[in-house]
Amino acid sequence: MAYSLWYISLMKKQRGAAIFLCLCAILFLSACNESESGETAKHPPLSMTRDDLLGTVVTLTAYGDADEAALESAFRVIEDIDARMSANAESSEIFLLNRQSDGAKEDGFAVSRDIYDLTKRAAEISGLSAGAFDPALGGVTELWKANGEFASLPSEEEILSRIDAAHFQNILFLPGSRIAFAEPGVKLDLGGIAKGYACDKAVASLAKDGAKSALLDLGGNIYALGKKPGGSDWKVGIAVPYAGESGVACSIPVTDRAVVTSGGYQRFFEKDGQTYHHILDPATGYPAESDLLSATVIGRSSADADGFSTACFVLGRENGMALIESVPGYEAILIAKDERVYATPGIAGQIEILDERFRLEET
Repeated sequence: MAYSLWYISLMKKQRGAAIFLCLCAILFLSACNESESGETAKHPPLSMTRDDLLGTVVTLTAYGDADEAALESAFRVIEDIDARMSANAESSEIFLLNRQSDGAKEDGFAVSRDIYDLTKRAAEISGLSAGAFDPALGGVTELWKANGEFASLPSEEEILSRIDAAHFQNILFLPGSRIAFAEPGVKLDLGGIAKGYACDKAVASLAKDGAKSALLDLGGNIYALGKKPGGSDWKVGIAVPYAGESGVACSIPVTDRAVVTSGGYQRFFEKDGQTYHHILDPATGYPAESDLLSATVIGRSSADADGFSTACFVLGRENGMALIESVPGYEAILIAKDERVYATPGIAGQIEILDERFRLEET
């Protein structure tokens, strides 16, 4: 009997000639069974891709009553969020907010309600993770960037000059959707959660416009809306966490869930024989010295999964697992540097190992 499997390689795109460029791919493996063929014929998939949003490649594929206008509407939602929440675009609200950080006004800076709420949620995730994920790290993060890309090695003096102010406790939430900073030099960077938020809003837009099942891939932030045509779960694959490889380490079945992976192999640069990845430890301002190759978080909110996956990677296996086990409704798959795969109890029994180098540890 024929069957279908969908594997989504969770790799994020890094622009730049000197860095391996990895695009998320949806691989259709084998034929559909009869019930899925009938459903697909009744509601053929619509797919649309753009490579000019959120610094990555975005692909939306929808089934059901969604039409091309629904996909275009979802892309407009993503485009709006990107324009307002980018830390690099000089016209964005985040950029304008950060401009006043050296002489922060006591009454703060008015931002859109969703930016206010998302920043507040990011600060809550910071608190839950003991600061392993921190949206106030923007002043340090920008030191590592050249033309908006993670490609520059700052001096120790530069990092030390900014790290003391870079704490979520220095973000003040005032009435009227106003944000202020308790210390000069604090800068917001929602890059670790805005992509997930954009995914959530795009899901809501597609569902409103009639999509009954859909796959959204925002540069490795995956959301599976509904079930596959025919009624089975989607299978989402976790990428082999090595730069230059495009294989799948393991897969899990999901329905109405986000699957978000963070890993040091996704964006990095090399200088003087040393490799520097993009996930900074807020405690040091340097790339996190994690015992993990990658951290994947599964849950209903892509924004939350985005923040928690970064926190898990920074915290490492033991503390990262403890964090996710303390958050109701979320699961984690952590791939350690020794190629052992660890998972929270709610998902462990559903994992299929697809690369023999990796082995699932009993929980």
